[in-house]
Amino acid sequence: MLLRTLIVLLAYALSGAGFMFMTVGVLPFLGGDYPLLAKLVPLVWVFAWVAHARMSIAWVRDVTVPRRWPVWGTAAGVFSLASPLLLLIGGEPATTLSHVQGAFITVGLVSVFFLPSIWLAVHLVRFHLNGQG
Repeated sequence: MLLRTLIVLLAYALSGAGFMFMTVGVLPFLGGDYPLLAKLVPLVWVFAWVAHARMSIAWVRDVTVPRRWPVWGTAAGVFSLASPLLLLIGGEPATTLSHVQGAFITVGLVSVFFLPSIWLAVHLVRFHLNGQG
């Protein structure tokens, strides 16, 4: 139990820069002329982290969560990682290649900053789905 708690805390601590990056990254989604889907992105981010935390707590306790948590948490997490690409479909037209490159660079940076939490999420999803049957 102690080792699992330390693993979760370490993953979240190492992802701390990503949390700050995410806080700054929410600003474009709240303003601008973006579709409703893009404006709901921050809610998806929050749900992804709630699912991650829920699965982490259950893993530390060595119990499994209902199947909906890993399934919907994974969907929200993948959507969250790809969400900077939504900025290309609204706001200013993406007329230059640099606009598209900027979105892909953002996806890459976010993925690197959150890599410890992503690895933990993969393990958590496997743990909870394998414990279901």
